[in-house]
Amino acid sequence: ANGYPKFVDNTFVKQDNHASYRTIKSQYSSFPSTGDFIGNKFTNGASAESVDLEFWGPGKKEIKVGWHVDIQVKNASGAPLGGASVVVKTNTGAVIFNGSTNGNGSVRADVAQYLRTNVSGGVVVRKESRVSRTPHTIVVTKDGRTVTKTVTVAGNQTVQVVL
Repeated sequence: ANGYPKFVDNTFVKQDNHASYRTIKSQYSSFPSTGDFIGNKFTNGASAESVDLEFWGPGKKEIKVGWHVDIQVKNASGAPLGGASVVVKTNTGAVIFNGSTNGNGSVRADVAQYLRTNVSGGVVVRKESRVSRTPHTIVVTKDGRTVTKTVTVAGNQTVQVVL
């Protein structure tokens, strides 16, 4: 989260029906307001889309909404493959995860579905944009064999890869 708050596996619940309610809100336009929201649940009208960060201000504003992707790697016989190299890339080709499967052939990658930001090209532009990071490319390699799989991430999910 680059030094900013990271909210993982929480449940956000809207309690009242105030007209000014926002699930995620900051009232300091000149200060950075950023955070990663990974694997969260939103109920009773709360939503990752209900955001007021004063994107028009000079401070960096960025909310990353993402999910857990559990990657399970097996051989053709269905046996788990531990020690497989797993790389996950965004829709722009940026590597966001690099790891190895455990003895059960599994590894978890936390990946962004999208960003809501006022930054473009590294500069605060004082307007909000939504930047998609999916579909993602998963590349699995072991013993000289490689399989590539493309997945669209819109919630927590399990991806099966046969190598």
